Amino acid sequence: MMPLSLLPVTIPLLYIGLALMLLRTPARWPQWLAWLPVLAALATAAVAITGGAGQSPLIGLAGVGISVRVDALSAILLVLVSFLGATVLHYSRQYLAGDPRHGRFMFELALTLAAVTTLVAAGNLYLLVGAWVAMSLLLNRLLLFRRERRMARIAATKKFILARVGDVSLIVACGLLIAEFGTAEFDTLAAAIAALPGELPGAALAATGLLALTAVLKSAQFPAHGWLIEVMETPTPVSALLHAGIVNAGGFLFLRFADLMSAASSVGLAVAVIGAVTAVVGTVIMLTQPSIKTALAYSTVGQMGFMMLQCGLGAYSAAVVHLVGHSLYKAHAFLSSGDVVRRLQREGWQAGSRSGATVPGLLKLATLAALYTGTATLSGYGWMAQPVVFSLGWVLVLGLWLFLDSPGRAVAGQLRLLAGAAAAAACYFALQGVAAAVLSPVLGQAAEPGLAGRALLLTMMAACTGIALLQALGTNSPRLQRLRVHLARGLYINLFINRWLGAFRADSSRQGA
Repeated sequence: MMPLSLLPVTIPLLYIGLALMLLRTPARWPQWLAWLPVLAALATAAVAITGGAGQSPLIGLAGVGISVRVDALSAILLVLVSFLGATVLHYSRQYLAGDPRHGRFMFELALTLAAVTTLVAAGNLYLLVGAWVAMSLLLNRLLLFRRERRMARIAATKKFILARVGDVSLIVACGLLIAEFGTAEFDTLAAAIAALPGELPGAALAATGLLALTAVLKSAQFPAHGWLIEVMETPTPVSALLHAGIVNAGGFLFLRFADLMSAASSVGLAVAVIGAVTAVVGTVIMLTQPSIKTALAYSTVGQMGFMMLQCGLGAYSAAVVHLVGHSLYKAHAFLSSGDVVRRLQREGWQAGSRSGATVPGLLKLATLAALYTGTATLSGYGWMAQPVVFSLGWVLVLGLWLFLDSPGRAVAGQLRLLAGAAAAAACYFALQGVAAAVLSPVLGQAAEPGLAGRALLLTMMAACTGIALLQALGTNSPRLQRLRVHLARGLYINLFINRWLGAFRADSSRQGA
């Protein structure tokens, strides 16, 4: 009988079996098969809840082999990935029906899901590296599904180069950790790190920096974010899987090595700064995009910035909440984007137009801030107690307010909106409390940001508040209009990166080959 600790192994095996079936019958297969991995993931979650964190025995020789880890983090993400996988596979059943490459597409899609679930369940560094590289290579094949499109080839080339840099940094980091601690198993590695009498040794600190570099590249952090914007030529199910799942792998990597990252505060602060810059830049540029899919892509960049900010400042359970919420939202947004475009076209929407919502008056904004601060304080998540959760909650409530507010709203409507914002904040804090209770035994308690971390959070809050106010004002200032033109072009960062990486030259050489 298979031990319960090996239960996560069944999930990638189910996806591999499903991939072989989809290769032959891409449009005719029992859809309930896609939900079997979800059931296996739910069973894994039940094991994690009832038995706590655990790791399977190593299957291999001389310390090299396969083992899987069952804990709250892997259980939550296995349920999330398998649920998204079932949804994307269901959507893809008819998406390319009739295309001669339909079977190959479904086959590679299911194999990619197998690689992602293997990565999440990995119990040692060897399996993690193997799943990481396999996931990246399989994703690259999906991105090149329409290789006849020039921009698809350019984007895939850029992503391929950056991904190989990330692969190398991950491999070197894991090699340094094995050499330093003499083990590749996560449970033994965590115990060795906890037993250190002082600061991390030089090799471990170097490994932490390399792991952070890998996470930053995978999560499309500024300025290496351009490939995520340019992969819109890929089929919609791939965009949904990429933006809702695979791009979160950088955050997962940071979380899986949370004990190591917590011991290197300087590395965490550097990641937090990169995340804050990415969040602000992605959000600003998103607001200038006339294309729905491009706006969604920049939204992902901004959200990944917020997630890496949380990771860098040690708010690991808050980062998991952010990861799950963003994944579910973004999968729905991409899979329904076609219906949104058709509906807006029926209503007379034109590309480049924006809502005419006006800025909430300073009194309304002050009232919102007071309500939010009171709700946060009563929930135990005030600025002094939990600054990371408080700051990200303010951005959430501010965005909700501006999204729902409209000019001419009656006083009663404004009061209901304020009450709704306070209720949303209370739900957000309650969810944070549940996540902390479930994940703290695995990821540790949220760290207390130092002076630099608090200053970074205040700067980010001020920047997001200013962005929201400018967006709502819709000012016709010539200077702002000129700035908007440059922002709509992504500040030309992708152009410079493309030239630097030689993506256009690589594309030209392929065409001439």
